Amino acid sequence: RVFRIPNSAFRMGQGFTLIELLIAMALGIGLLGVLMVMFFTSRSSYMSADASIQVQEQVRRAYDTMVKELRESGHVNNDAPSVNMTRLDFQVARSYDTTSCPPAGICGGNTAATGGWVHYLVNGALLYRCESAGQADAIVDVSACRVLATNVQTFSADYDDANRTVTMRLETRTTSAQLPGGAMTMTPAPLTTSVQLRNDS
Repeated sequence: RVFRIPNSAFRMGQGFTLIELLIAMALGIGLLGVLMVMFFTSRSSYMSADASIQVQEQVRRAYDTMVKELRESGHVNNDAPSVNMTRLDFQVARSYDTTSCPPAGICGGNTAATGGWVHYLVNGALLYRCESAGQADAIVDVSACRVLATNVQTFSADYDDANRTVTMRLETRTTSAQLPGGAMTMTPAPLTTSVQLRNDS
């Protein structure tokens, strides 16, 4: 007896219909879209977190220097109570290895002369530490000054002579087209710190 096998049994597959192809393409495009959204959301979150860390570090580095130096100061803005100063002037003696500073030694205070003044001020978007012989001296050339912080939005200080306390407020901001809203500012802004002066006026 002869058995016949139908030709359809040897077909590898029937293929896809047009509707099945369209459904598969739609699912693929939808999945790709979800992955792209997840990628850009993650990228934006990473950039926001990185920018937030940068603006916080800028302020904290500046405050580290300023707080250490202000604690040793004697006179601040001629010891007159002042509020919302955009330039902080104070007198602090030279210290540490004064025979070889600068540039080899480590100096504190005014390196130019005994009784000189140190100034914190903003020029452009930079917070500078400058030195001069007198408290009221104008700082025209900042090329000899040291940069304490970049991308500065605001800087102000209050001096309470009765308690010998300086309160400083500093805010930095970084801008980028990749950040939500185009910029990132620290939270809370501005960052505030108070310094108790140790030396007598």
